Amino acid sequence: MKKFQLVILTTLLTSLLFTSCSKDDDEAPQPEPSLEEVKFALINGFEKIILPQGLLNEEEDGHARIALRRIDYTKKYRSYYTTYLTIPEDAETSNTPITPGEGEYLVYQWKNDKQETIFCQVSQQENNYLLEVFIQGENDAHLKLFEAYQAKDSKKLQINLLESVADLEEGTTTWEEKNGSIHFAFEYEEVKFEQVLHPDGSGKQTLFKNNKPSNIIQWDAQGNGTWTEFEEDGTTVNDSGSWSKK
Repeated sequence: MKKFQLVILTTLLTSLLFTSCSKDDDEAPQPEPSLEEVKFALINGFEKIILPQGLLNEEEDGHARIALRRIDYTKKYRSYYTTYLTIPEDAETSNTPITPGEGEYLVYQWKNDKQETIFCQVSQQENNYLLEVFIQGENDAHLKLFEAYQAKDSKKLQINLLESVADLEEGTTTWEEKNGSIHFAFEYEEVKFEQVLHPDGSGKQTLFKNNKPSNIIQWDAQGNGTWTEFEEDGTTVNDSGSWSKK
């Protein structure tokens, strides 16, 4: 009987050991892509969202027009950064960093339509890829325009704009994709703007001042919307209203 129990115990332990090893093999980490394989993109899902006609056609409510202007401004940021995050196939490359540091670097160099020399320095961090964009100025000095941190799953991108260019204010912008919804945020000093666009076309915008909501605009999938203005305390309603799809 004891011999039989020993056989059962040995078989069980062997099975557990085999299962454990198989599980470890299944969960073996995938090799990191080389820096040449890293592609930066401003959340492609942004292009898939179609705004409702009720919002697009609203002409009487000023807050609906403000919401659309803010969305256009978001697109302007995206367009500006895309020109630098889309690296030409014929760009020159080197492994000599512009700003020395530890680790591996890949530096792209090309001329844009204005014949300005652009440098993109790519490196890897623990959970992000970092791209630093420079423009060659006077006396061959390198002026850093912005730095972009992209999550390795490509679901989040944070950009720090270091110089006010192309009518865009310097500050930090963040794009993040969650369950098909696009979350956008812009922050500079005491002002912060947050915007969420959902796959069905509905959305919400919140403007903060000193970390307190100043106004909120939101609309549904048909384009019906509401807006609320707050006092400086961020809780007392100063004014509010709505619009309906026509």
